[in-house]
Amino acid sequence: MYGARPNTMNQTSSSSRAWVVLGGTLIAQLVLGSIYTWSLFNQPLVTEFGWPLSKVALTFAFTTFCLAIGASCCGWLERTFGIRKTLFGSALLLGAGLALASQADSLTELYLTAGVMVGFANGVGYMMTLTNMIRWMPERKGLISGLSISAYGLGSFLFKYVNVALIAQFGVSSAFTYWGVLIAVGLVAIVPLISSAPEQQSAAGSSVTGYTLRAALRQPQAYLIFAVLFTTCMGGLYSISVATDVGLRLVHLTRPEAVGVVSIMALANIAGRLIMGPGSDRIGRKPVLAFGLILMLLGVSTLLFVPLTKGVFMLAMGAITFSFGGSLTVYPALVGDFFGVKNVNQIYGLIYQGFGVSALAGALIGVIGGGLQGPFVGIVALCVVSLVIITMLRPPRERAPQRRKAPIPALPNRTALGKAAKTA
Repeated sequence: MYGARPNTMNQTSSSSRAWVVLGGTLIAQLVLGSIYTWSLFNQPLVTEFGWPLSKVALTFAFTTFCLAIGASCCGWLERTFGIRKTLFGSALLLGAGLALASQADSLTELYLTAGVMVGFANGVGYMMTLTNMIRWMPERKGLISGLSISAYGLGSFLFKYVNVALIAQFGVSSAFTYWGVLIAVGLVAIVPLISSAPEQQSAAGSSVTGYTLRAALRQPQAYLIFAVLFTTCMGGLYSISVATDVGLRLVHLTRPEAVGVVSIMALANIAGRLIMGPGSDRIGRKPVLAFGLILMLLGVSTLLFVPLTKGVFMLAMGAITFSFGGSLTVYPALVGDFFGVKNVNQIYGLIYQGFGVSALAGALIGVIGGGLQGPFVGIVALCVVSLVIITMLRPPRERAPQRRKAPIPALPNRTALGKAAKTA
């Protein structure tokens, strides 16, 4: 009886600590999400330096690609240096990258600082805090993913006003420095709130005890999830990147109207994250992802085949961004369900490369694909294939553990039986 009390106290303490870590995680995600305000800097950089807009915008493709690489490295960095030191290092690298970007005199320097340095540091911080929180609360994977990634999206929404003010007040180059200071200070401030999740015991009756990265990569499910994630990111990232141009050129919106559509897309993105992640805890990951793919398929098909008015365009882009934002909250939970939460930072970090690859693929197809709508044809095909994949997807079959056979007791010999009889 008395032995159960310390265990109960430890569970209570661990539960209380989890909520503290969640608070720190949400602040970290909000600060890191500010990276998605990059488009605000494109035109001011063109004006100041005379660089082509297409080449300035390419910076964010490098940022996104290196973000995915950083996400894949966070597991090794956390194991090697610990979560707090790694997060502290990410804060310094991110702040330094933006500070150096303020001194950039060439596109190459801009790519290396705002692209490579900032993207890598952001990816490490983003993936490490997200997956660590999933390990803290494995029974609420969808909710945790939804809250964390919603905070990430909210960061881009809030920092839009911060960075607009910084650019207007100090100019585009100095704005990089102040932005970097804000991010670095915000991340360093929450480092004491973050701690690694305790080792999770596998639940009774659970079919997944925790795959290693190598074991997970032997399963076809890892590559199938990568393919579906690639589709989601391809559709979402490309649609977001061309939304303003499609609105101006094909729907003939005014610039204020186009900006209004972008704001609606941002709100739809956040709404999807808040609804689909927690929803997947209740009705399952696969039905929610299938719903997201159908929604994206309908939105992209509308852009291709339906005459575009302002209202139709807003509905289509809202559907795409709702699907994109919401689906991103489900994938880490799905990976945790399939492969266990013990090594989810390594496994999902590698699968998350679909995000970076899709960003580069979208930029490349946009150049050679024949206009703004060319890539949408490929996205429709990818959605159909991904719907088939997600419908047929099943958890990996884990080998049943080998049980030791209980030794068979030796039968007593006749002599022993005789002695026992005499004694009786």
